[in-house]
Amino acid sequence: MTEEQFKTEVLEILNFLKENMVTRSEFDERLDVVDNRLTAIENRLTAVESKIAGIHRRVDGELDGRKQLEVRIERLEATA
Repeated sequence: MTEEQFKTEVLEILNFLKENMVTRSEFDERLDVVDNRLTAIENRLTAVESKIAGIHRRVDGELDGRKQLEVRIERLEATA
């Protein structure tokens, strides 16, 4: 490889890096966008978790009520 070819390749590499490089401020801006999106996703997940917890409480309440009714019926049948 001649010195001229070497210089040409180094310049090509440098130009590629220059064209595809991200500045610190651009990186920070993109990072802020990602952080905002993640915050939105976390909020949605929290809402879904709350809804699931509410459904779970209602199902537990229904099961407890059903169990109480079964016990009452058993008692009534036992006394009848």
